[in-house]
Amino acid sequence: MIEFMTRENIAALTGRRSRARQIIALRNMGIQFYINDRGYPVVPETAITGAKPAAPEPQKWQPAVVCK
Repeated sequence: MIEFMTRENIAALTGRRSRARQIIALRNMGIQFYINDRGYPVVPETAITGAKPAAPEPQKWQPAVVCK
């Protein structure tokens, strides 16, 4: 599961309190972010730490019908 930075952490990272200014600052820094439905920037922690998210384990194939 991907963890996201808090709004306070994003404000500290960018040095800005305004949503619009945070977005500008994140773009200028080249940090990956998304904008949520409320217009706030959302930054995954992996964008800062450089860690790659864990890949999901592949599911083992099972036939649709099991014969006994």
